[in-house]
Amino acid sequence: VQQPDIIAVFDQAIYAKLLDVQWKHKEEFCSIVPRMGAFQRWFLSAHKKAEMTNACRSMAGTVSAAASSVHPDATYSRVCRDDATVEGLVELLQTWQSPFAASSELVNISSGVVATEKVTADTSSAL
Repeated sequence: VQQPDIIAVFDQAIYAKLLDVQWKHKEEFCSIVPRMGAFQRWFLSAHKKAEMTNACRSMAGTVSAAASSVHPDATYSRVCRDDATVEGLVELLQTWQSPFAASSELVNISSGVVATEKVTADTSSAL
């Protein structure tokens, strides 16, 4: 690249990996200056953006200040509905029965061919 320094912008995961590689190979990567870029700027300023959004909503009168602090998934009705769904799923899993009939025979699932007694005994002894 023929540049004295290279500035590379990455997301958080690649940034962490780059720092690890850079630390292990200091001489080869001494001219690279890693930066987190947009993620770092967003992360450091997200709380201020949220404050401005809430202030604009309050001025516009679209949402009350108390309601804007509650995420739709955290409302009482949504939590009750999710709990009922989870309870139903748990009940289904507890009562679900195996679609396979109990058998001591060794059967090939794709062809339905039953193994001979010798093959069944050999397989049982291997376990």
